[in-house]
Amino acid sequence: MNPPLTQSLDRLVPAFADEPRRWDDVLRRAESLSGEPPARRPAPVASPRPGRVRIALAFALAAALLAVAAPAFGLHRTLLDFFVAEPATERTVLHFESLDRGAPEGMETGVIATETRAVTRARFRGAERTLWVAPTQEGGYCALWERHGGGCDRLGTVPLDVTWAGPEVASADTAPDSWQLVTGHVDLEYVATVEVRLSDRTVARPPIVWVSAPIEAGFFAYEVAEERDATITAVVALDSEGRRIAESTPLGHEPGVPRDALVAERSAAVLVDTRSGEAVVWAAPTRYEGRCAWLEVAGRATAVAPCLPKGYDRVAGAGFRFYPTHETVLLVGRFGERYARVELTFADGTRRAYEPRDGYLLAEVPPEQLAGRSAVSELATYDAAGREIFRVPVDETGNRCQTARPLPAGHPPCP
Repeated sequence: MNPPLTQSLDRLVPAFADEPRRWDDVLRRAESLSGEPPARRPAPVASPRPGRVRIALAFALAAALLAVAAPAFGLHRTLLDFFVAEPATERTVLHFESLDRGAPEGMETGVIATETRAVTRARFRGAERTLWVAPTQEGGYCALWERHGGGCDRLGTVPLDVTWAGPEVASADTAPDSWQLVTGHVDLEYVATVEVRLSDRTVARPPIVWVSAPIEAGFFAYEVAEERDATITAVVALDSEGRRIAESTPLGHEPGVPRDALVAERSAAVLVDTRSGEAVVWAAPTRYEGRCAWLEVAGRATAVAPCLPKGYDRVAGAGFRFYPTHETVLLVGRFGERYARVELTFADGTRRAYEPRDGYLLAEVPPEQLAGRSAVSELATYDAAGREIFRVPVDETGNRCQTARPLPAGHPPCP
């Protein structure tokens, strides 16, 4: 790295303490600024003819491009020099500043709003839109498509992040899974190409705008042509050898063993004997230095939570669920470093406390407290000093597979 660039980086991202902080997805905040209905965000065959791809990325800043080597892939790619990109307008800077305004403790993005820049422009939804990007204090970035949406990767290690959108104008005949537009970003270290897979079994490979340090990521957009009878089913990030690094689907994450997990390298994180047999939370690495986890019990597997990219185990929040079988109910989840204790309150006033182990929790609800006046009524979490972090009621009226009651006879096993 040359000295001027190093000096610029030092000014842009000053030193900061390596203290545990937590971050959850901030798409909701970014979308609230876009002025449009929010897009949904949930990890080879012949390409379509060039004229079939409706999205056209406008490399308006081509004069500022800098060709550099990418040693991680053994190839050369063209990077947009972030420091010479077009600075944001005052209104856009204020939008980025608002991402952290009023954010709960641990959910701050740390965005450096004053350094927001335009990295590309693309035409979709009938209009040309600018992609604004700003670095964060912890080596990541926030990105916002003008009048559309976006999100943040606080640490800069998310391999693939996708925003999903349906038709601009929907009708009564529009299928609920009719996904027509995806925008997203990929990590420069792990990803070389992106494939957009469609329902007609074709694959599109949208151009990626790669951005230099301190962003070190690529950005893309793809929209299905109006005249084309196809919808987007998946977005897949591949490395330079064509190996799948991560995949995104409209559901966010699929039931069962996470696709990003390197299953052959799994290890048992927590094991419990239950009335449905042995239950185990498996943990496995990913190709992007992250970690996935899933529950196996009674011959079935279900994801514990979305896979965590590198470093996010330190700043992760809490993700948990009740998993009922015909014989029992399990509480399973992943909890960040802040969470030292999880407590269940039952309708009869009794309480039971559990401690996560290496960030994972697996516990069987006592059989005498599964129904009626003894059923689970509330879940609370606490830090190591005994301070309450959050408390939520346990809903017994929702999805049968998400309640703290055993499944009735004849009900199919939960995914």
